[in-house]
Amino acid sequence: MSANTTTPAAKDRPVFVARFRALPDVDAIRSLRLMLKGALRLHGLQCLSLEEENDHATQTISNPNDT
Repeated sequence: MSANTTTPAAKDRPVFVARFRALPDVDAIRSLRLMLKGALRLHGLQCLSLEEENDHATQTISNPNDT
């Protein structure tokens, strides 16, 4: 007997949605980038997409490596 050691397909893994707001006097972009790097390197959580909400529009940034 052999154990099933394959990883689940991307569609079978959960996707989470979170919203963050930078506190006053915080470099929002730098902090976000550091947080995303830490999430990937330390916890294996990859950012699939990112949206920046402005007063009048929402800008979506997708990960080009997402398959």
